[in-house]
Order: sequence, then C-alpha cells, then structure tokens
Amino acid sequence: LVSRLGLGLAYGEADTVRQAVAVLTAALADAEAAHGPDHRHTIEIRAALACCHAVDGEFGAAAVEYDRAVADAARALGPEHPDTAVLREERRRLCEPPSPE
Repeated sequence: LVSRLGLGLAYGEADTVRQAVAVLTAALADAEAAHGPDHRHTIEIRAALACCHAVDGEFGAAAVEYDRAVADAARALGPEHPDTAVLREERRRLCEPPSPE
C-alpha cells in the first residue's frame, strides 16, 4: 500500500493525474479493507487522492475525499492533532474559492 501511495504521488508529480487517481483509488479500497478508515495509511492515501482530484479540477470529488480524510483523522488522532489541522488547511486551500479582497 505504501508503495502504491508512492506510485500515485509520482504520477501526480509527473502530471499524469488520471493515472494517479486510478492507482490511489485502488490503493484506498485495499487500505480500507486491510486496515479500516482510521488507519494512518488509509488517511494518507485518501488525502493524496483528494489532492489529485483538486489538481485535476475535480473540486467536488476533492472536497468529498478531504472531508472524509478530516473526519477520519479527527476520529483517529483527535480534532486538534496537527495532522488533522493540516488536512483541514489543505482542503480549504485547494477546494474553496478564494475570498474576495
């Protein structure tokens, strides 16, 4: 699973986001089956998938995955844990329209 996370991230960095989404979607299903939604690897894979959706302009799909990752992290790590806060910030930065200045 960790190797497939790395592969998905490499695809994302190489601008082959659709391949990254495919790899991460499969890895997420396997991680959930093997470890459940609250495991650190599952949360990391979900967050990477969310980021790839955002990069691909699929902001609705990205928001859904980020919301789930934040909820899972809050449940597993606590709502004030630094990793949970990072996920909240990523979601805000990548999925919400900029505020008018």
